[in-house]
Amino acid sequence: INSNCTTKVDIVSSKGPYGDPATRKRILDVSLELAAELGPAMRLADVSRAAGVSHQGLYLHFRGRDALLVALLAHMEDTFDFGGRYQQVTEAADGVQAIEEMVEFLTELNSRLDRVGWVLEEVQYLDEAFGEDYRRRVTGLREAIRNDVISRLSDEGRLRPEWTLEQATDLFLITTTYGTWRELTRELGWTAHRYSRDAIQILNTALLTNPPSRR
Repeated sequence: INSNCTTKVDIVSSKGPYGDPATRKRILDVSLELAAELGPAMRLADVSRAAGVSHQGLYLHFRGRDALLVALLAHMEDTFDFGGRYQQVTEAADGVQAIEEMVEFLTELNSRLDRVGWVLEEVQYLDEAFGEDYRRRVTGLREAIRNDVISRLSDEGRLRPEWTLEQATDLFLITTTYGTWRELTRELGWTAHRYSRDAIQILNTALLTNPPSRR
């Protein structure tokens, strides 16, 4: 995230890789396939077998299932210019454009998380330590929305007076969270374009004193 960003968005952090980088990448590639196929039922034994490494070797690289799941997020972001893409949010001309850029950013992020996001959401309720870490990351995203979009709308006098900063942030988050994305795109068949377009329209109508016309 560039220096102009009010909030550093911590979606993924790492304590540092272990072992051979090529083996680590092979494990992560295999894990992505298995997560999409098996969902929360994916076991470390499945991963080690498919990747051709011993169970002990798998622990050398990831120190456990929760660490592997978190590493999957970072692995997906290797091909996603996270900082550069988020910079478009912080450099938006005004709060209205910041809404659009944040929704577009989260649409891209959700589409990349889609293969493992449903696994992560369920595992957070099964593994206490992982759940705490996962919710911390959601909290970081919430702070980014509040600081880089909602506060800006308020400062510009564009936020409807009936909304507090916290309430408006909560609305933005629930509209763009991965769970909402998954329900609309997986279950109801929405395209990414429709999701982004309609999310922007909903947020503009709900939050802005003078919303622009529908795109």
